[in-house]
This record gives sequence, C-alpha cells and structure tokens, in this order.
Amino acid sequence: AVRDAPDHGRRRGGPDLHLPQVGRGAGPGRPHHGDARWTGHRRDGARADQQGRVGRHDGRTDGAVGPRPAGGRRRRGPLGRRRPAGGGGQRELAEAIAGLRAPSAGTVSIDDADVTGLHPSRVRAAGLAYVPEERMRDGVVGEFTVAENLILVDHDREPYCRRGLLRLGAIAEACRDLVARFTVKTPSLETTTANLSGGNIQKLILARELAGGPRVLVAAQPTRGVDIGAAEYIHRRLIDERSAGTAVLVVSEDLDEVLALSDRVAVMFEGRIVAVMDVADATVERLGLLMAGSGSEG
Repeated sequence: AVRDAPDHGRRRGGPDLHLPQVGRGAGPGRPHHGDARWTGHRRDGARADQQGRVGRHDGRTDGAVGPRPAGGRRRRGPLGRRRPAGGGGQRELAEAIAGLRAPSAGTVSIDDADVTGLHPSRVRAAGLAYVPEERMRDGVVGEFTVAENLILVDHDREPYCRRGLLRLGAIAEACRDLVARFTVKTPSLETTTANLSGGNIQKLILARELAGGPRVLVAAQPTRGVDIGAAEYIHRRLIDERSAGTAVLVVSEDLDEVLALSDRVAVMFEGRIVAVMDVADATVERLGLLMAGSGSEG
C-alpha cells in the first residue's frame, strides 16, 4: 500500500528504492540459496512482476505486503504497509534492504546509488533508516541509558564526537531535544532503556532513526506490543514523514492498520507477490483469500 506525497513536500522528485532478491536463510555469514526477481516501474507505482520468490528463513509461508510490491522501485513520498500472516520472507527482505542480510541476487539502490551488500552504516549514509522488528534484540541495548541508545548509530560523528572524544554537552542537548520532540517518557536521559515501556522504547528508536532526515524509512512491526497512545503517535509520525517526502515501507501484522494507513496493498503468499491493489479495492475477505493462496491475481 502506498500513499503518494503531495508536490509541496520538503523533498521533491524523491528517491527510488530498488529492492533486492533474498535467498532462503541468506544472511551475514550464511550461504545464499533460492531466487527472487523483483521488478517494477519508477512512475506507475503499482507494477511488479510475479516471478520473484523470497526464500523462507523460519518456515513461515504466507503474508501480505504493503507499500510497493516487495520489489521494484519506490518513489520518495509513499507510505505503505506489509501485512504478513507470520512470515513469508518479509523480515529477510527488510534486513536485505537495510544491509543486514546479503541478497542472493539483484540489487538494492536508492536513487542512483547502488548499496547492495554494503555495510549497514553505508546504507544508512545513503539515506535509509531502519526500525527493526525486534526492538529489544535489534533496536536498542537494554542495559544502555536512553542517551546512549539515542546516539547509538552516530556516536562517532559530529556533533556527538570530536577528535575521538564524546562531547557530553552536545549529546545531552541533542537527546533532550529528541525526547521532547518524540514525547519519549523517561525519568531522565540516564535511565536504563530496559526500564521504559515498550511504547517509549519504540518512540526512542523512531526518534533516533528519523533524527537524520532519511530519504527512505523501513519500519518493521512499528506498533507491535505498544499501547494505544504510542501506536497512534507512531502512525502520525509515519504519515508526517510520508507527507514530508520520505519513502516509507512498513511491515505490519495488523490488517486494520494496513487498510487504515495504506494507499496500495500487495499480498504475498509463500514469498511471492500474488496481488497488488489500491486500498479502495481491498477488503478483509479478499486479502484473506489471497493470503491463504486462493485467487492469485495479476
């Protein structure tokens, strides 16, 4: 599902995100098998071939995908959601885009920059931000303080570091600003992150990832396990990013969210895109049949 950004967004013309092919169980230090071929068109916003297959990592087989079909090229400005029913390669695809998993074939590119196989830090430098599916395992270090997690990926760069020394004053100032802007409820910046609620930890991760003004945001299960207030806040921030011109790809297991937030919906079954539709044409019944492998379209 994709929502196109208005022409007056702060970034115009926007990046294309060319998605990769992901093999079964592929990942850092693991062999890559399987195949996938994701294609699409830069401007029509709805075409992707149905030849691609994403290898399953954990035996899960079905799902639905939001923004652009899980492949092709994404313009800056869309907001989408992917609705997997327990897998189907969605996690592997998100990790491959973020540089955490090497694709078995194909490329990942943002605009004209090929970032395939690059270290995650270089993918991030190219303009991609990533909110991982498992926030306590992959998003934060629970034993670190709020401030330490907020600068986790940028601690070795200005304004947080100069000549190899952390600038504590600059760190505190920047972190106070992020905590206020993203309404992270914490007793102090020195609070251990694991002591925060799930919603506030998720807002902390979102604050860190959006602080640099990314061109592309990949958010996996952004509202899983958070309270209603935090979920509503995260929804608003994602829509705000879309409206500001950021390309947003969201993986979600909440079908109500898919239908409420998306402009286009693509359904995956056994790692394959089986249908792409406007949200106006999507119903729970139609999506359910497609996710069960019945009524493949396109």
